Amino acid sequence: MGIVLARVDSRLFHGQVLEGWLPYTGATMVIVADDKAASNPLQKRIMEIAAPDDIKFKVEGIDDAVADLNSDIGSAEKIMILFSSPHDAFEAHKKGIKCNSINIGNINYVSGKKQITPSIALNDDDVRDLKELVARGVALDVRCVPKEKPSEFDELIDKYVNACRGQR
Repeated sequence: MGIVLARVDSRLFHGQVLEGWLPYTGATMVIVADDKAASNPLQKRIMEIAAPDDIKFKVEGIDDAVADLNSDIGSAEKIMILFSSPHDAFEAHKKGIKCNSINIGNINYVSGKKQITPSIALNDDDVRDLKELVARGVALDVRCVPKEKPSEFDELIDKYVNACRGQR
């Protein structure tokens, strides 16, 4: 067993993941790997309450998530791991999580980012981290929901480059 879905979604655990990705993957465990969420008792509790009773659920920092994935838990469960940013996914991969593919589902717009698709906004740091993941052999699956046809990562980068050119 092990990781059945690694996903970047700035919203972390929410309805789209609960209603779309959990049934699609058959995950038996969800790990939210996010240092800020792990240190925020209210955010952590809200996600725990939303999780179905038949799913094991953890909100923990990236280091703890990597340790869990490299323990017996990682081999005993079908795990969905959620990251809030490309940087967190890259850091976790550098620290030892083993996944061949990462779903890029939603990266919220904040000042300094460029809206590339309706659900993905990127900046130079995001692009660098995503390219590093690809260089490490990780395939990027760009789509919000399982029913959507995945976009190619190169298309995403082309849109980013064009958005940067248009702003200069």
